[in-house]
Amino acid sequence: MIKKSVLISGLIIFITTLSVAKGHNGNGENRDSSSMSMERELKGVAVADIGDEQKEKILFMLEEQKLAKDIYSYLNELWGNRAFKYVSKSEEKHIDFLKTLADKYNIEIPISLDIRGEFKNEELQMQYNSYLERGKVSTVDALEIGVAIEERDISELETILDSESELPTDIKNVYSNLLKGSYNHLKAFNRQLGR
Repeated sequence: MIKKSVLISGLIIFITTLSVAKGHNGNGENRDSSSMSMERELKGVAVADIGDEQKEKILFMLEEQKLAKDIYSYLNELWGNRAFKYVSKSEEKHIDFLKTLADKYNIEIPISLDIRGEFKNEELQMQYNSYLERGKVSTVDALEIGVAIEERDISELETILDSESELPTDIKNVYSNLLKGSYNHLKAFNRQLGR
């Protein structure tokens, strides 16, 4: 009887551990509660009436987050610095939030988000190419690229959030989340640089 109880308890612990290790979506990716909360919030807010300018800003922010993810993924492979690994995963979440907005507002995404280094925006394409070359020089150069990307993101997001008082709640919340993430990423890169 005791052996049977121990066996059943062990089986329950094993199944629970396995399900936690597999993550919430069953493929090993354990989504954090803030990501799931943001996705629920985005789906729960009614679609607002936004114009072409706002749609273009969403697409630009999407490409900008993709640039960060693509560069950080490359720099992680090149230098093996864990800051790039973790920040690139965070950028992937930001892309997911922006993609959810794009889907919600029927905004066609003109590029493949899965192809590294491909951008419709010519300025971002040139930046990517420049960062790619500079990132090969040294770990310090690579980390300084991270600082530059995050400082630019912070500047653009603060400008949008400060200048647009009529921003729909869902879009404002995504941009605020991106801004918070950029500040955290900036701290991580500066910490690696000893600043």
